[in-house]
Amino acid sequence: MDKKPRLLVYAVSWNEKRNLLFLFYLTEYFEVMILSSVKGDKIFFESIKPVKAFFVKFRFNKTCLSYSGKLKYYLNEYKPDFVLTLEPHSVSSYQSVKLSKKFNFKHIVFCGDNTVSMLKHFITKSMQKKVIAGSSYLLAGTPGIKNYLLKRGADPGKIFINPESGYDEKIFSADGDNLRKEWGMEPDDVVVLYAGSFSKEKGIKSILNAAKKIETANTKIKFVFAGRGELENRIKIFDSQNLYFRGFYDYTDMGKVIRSCNIFIYPGLSTKYLSGQFDYSIIEAQACGKPVIITNSGNQHRFVSDGINGSIIREGDDQALTEKILLWCDKLQIDREINEISASKFSGKNIALNYKKILLDNDHLLLNDWF
Repeated sequence: MDKKPRLLVYAVSWNEKRNLLFLFYLTEYFEVMILSSVKGDKIFFESIKPVKAFFVKFRFNKTCLSYSGKLKYYLNEYKPDFVLTLEPHSVSSYQSVKLSKKFNFKHIVFCGDNTVSMLKHFITKSMQKKVIAGSSYLLAGTPGIKNYLLKRGADPGKIFINPESGYDEKIFSADGDNLRKEWGMEPDDVVVLYAGSFSKEKGIKSILNAAKKIETANTKIKFVFAGRGELENRIKIFDSQNLYFRGFYDYTDMGKVIRSCNIFIYPGLSTKYLSGQFDYSIIEAQACGKPVIITNSGNQHRFVSDGINGSIIREGDDQALTEKILLWCDKLQIDREINEISASKFSGKNIALNYKKILLDNDHLLLNDWF
C-alpha cells in the first residue's frame, strides 16, 4: 500500500474538540499530525488516534498572533507534504509560508473570518498579502470569503470553497439519547433551543424578547439556553417563566443537547467587522433532524431551505422570530425528513473527502459556490 501523504496542522485554535474529532476523518487520506498547545487535552488525543499530537508552547493564545518556535524542528523531523494554518493575517501562517520552500511542503491556509478588523496595522496587511501570494491553496469557508480573497488579489485557481472541518456523525444524528427528562420537560412541551456563546451578535436580545411575547401565548413552549458568555447573567435574571438556563456542555455532549429540542434558533447579527460565516451549530442541529430559525446575516441563509428545514428572517426582526417559532410549533416536521434534506454533505467524512479532492486530486469543482 502506498504511503499516505503527511499533513501537519499548525494552529492553536484547532484544540477545539470539533476540529480534533475531524482530524480522525482526515486520517483516511493523510498521515495527520498536529502541533498542539501544551495546555491541550492530552487524554482526549488518545481517542483520535492515529492522529499524532506534538505538544508545544505557543506564544500568545490568539489565532492571529500565536506561533511556536518549534515549527522548524518538526518540519525537519517529520517532513510533511502539506502544512495547514488558519487565516492569512496570522503570524503562524506567515511563518509557515516563509518556510515552505526551504522545507519543500505546500502551504494551505484556511480563511474563515471577515478580517477587516485585523488589518488596521500595516504589518498585518503585509503578512496577509504575502500569505495569500505564497500559499499553494486558499480554503475559503464560504463564497463570501472567496470574494474577499479575490479582492485582496488572490489567484482564483488557488481558492477552494470548503469548511474548516465537518460535524461528527457519531455525536450529531437524529437517533440517540437526549436530556429532556433531566431538564424537567414534559412530553408535550415544545423546546426552543439556543446553544452557543452568549454575546450580542448572536441575537440573544431577540430570543429573550420572543420568549417574553410567547410566555402568555403558549405556556408549553420552553426556551432553553445552553452555553456561556458575557450575557450569561442577563439570561439568568430575565423575568420569564418559560426560560431555562442550562449552562455549558462539553462538545461531545452537544448531540444530546440538540436532540432535546424541537426547534433550534440562531438569530445572528452582523457587526462592523463580522458577518455570519459558516456556523457549525446550524449544521449540527440539522444533522440531529431539527428545524432551524436563522437570520439573513452573512452566509447563514445558504444552509436553510425556507419553510422546509427551517425559516430565514431579517436581522433584528423580533416579531418575525416570534411568528416563526409559533409557526413551527404548529407544523413540526418529522426529524428524519429534515435530516435527509439538510446537513449530510457537511459531515466530517464528506469534508475530509473534499480535502482529498483539493490536495490530492486537484478537483476544481470546489473552486465554485458548491453549497
